[in-house]
Amino acid sequence: MSSISILQGEELVAKQQKLVLNYTQNFINFSFTTLHYENPADVVFQYRIKGEEVWQTANKNKGLFTHLPYGKHILEVRTSTVNNTWSTPQDVFHFTILPPFWLTYWFKFLMVSALLLVIYSFYRFRIHQIQKESQLKSNFEKRLAEVKLEALRAQMNPHFLFNSLNSINYFILIKREEIASDYLTKFSQLLRHVLANSRNEWVNLNNEIQVLELYCTLESMRFKNKFEYQIHIDSSINTSIILIPPMLIQPFVENAIWHGLLNKENHDGKLDISFDRDGKNLKITIKDNGIGREKARQLKSKSATKHKSFGLQITSERFELIKNNLSGNIEFSIKDLYDPNQNAAGTCVEITLLNCL
Repeated sequence: MSSISILQGEELVAKQQKLVLNYTQNFINFSFTTLHYENPADVVFQYRIKGEEVWQTANKNKGLFTHLPYGKHILEVRTSTVNNTWSTPQDVFHFTILPPFWLTYWFKFLMVSALLLVIYSFYRFRIHQIQKESQLKSNFEKRLAEVKLEALRAQMNPHFLFNSLNSINYFILIKREEIASDYLTKFSQLLRHVLANSRNEWVNLNNEIQVLELYCTLESMRFKNKFEYQIHIDSSINTSIILIPPMLIQPFVENAIWHGLLNKENHDGKLDISFDRDGKNLKITIKDNGIGREKARQLKSKSATKHKSFGLQITSERFELIKNNLSGNIEFSIKDLYDPNQNAAGTCVEITLLNCL
């Protein structure tokens, strides 16, 4: 072999018997010479990569390989003169074409390692996420167990308690952990107030107002703000020194929400709770713009019946006991409200504590 060039570029020294090329250097030109003193032009060259079956005939003593695969190669050459007698093939050139980097063992090892690292990282991430969700669920369940224990001893409607717990579970299921946490916090505060108040015959008015605020907020959250509420307190009333029976007002508020406001077709419900001075008397008003008592009775819903039997019946019994203990110093009335066309426009409850200011 007299010369070899790569990609028709720089000519390489033929005497370099072992050549290493990269995978882009697979377009090889080469030329041959031989000793034939009588007539060199009569010599015919044939060449091939060792291991192939087909011989290729050189053109004017020049050969060409294109798109050689990577690996180790040996160039074989044989010659013939006019009598068509071929010489024994000779290994004239050894060379190696390196594979592309993405087919090398080290690259495959790196890719497999990277893939395993990604799989492991995803696995660890999922384990961490599952553990976090499990811990969050465990914390909620622990807190729920605590508030359920308080609920068993609380003087509140069980429908509200268990519906609130279901609401917390619902917020957890739809991945609204922040709302669930906020709801559960307020719910726990409410139950702590109720439990603490249930041990006392009297509580200050400020404490009772806090219970009402928490209760109305929870119901508004649970029913997706289907109603608005506001609590008005006469500025001349010192709520920290006025004592009233615990859970005196909440059952009426509950009844206004469940039977008056939630049955409205449109969501423009309004609930007003006010504490006003009437001479030496404290006047408490619970007013709603719901469907009215008559229409609520017509609905005859099973839930409404249970709600009424638990709420108003116990409230009436408690009022009778309170009146006896207070020697008649408490009054309450319920009246239906109507618009100018005499359509039901809600209900108004008035509770008066006599001579308490």
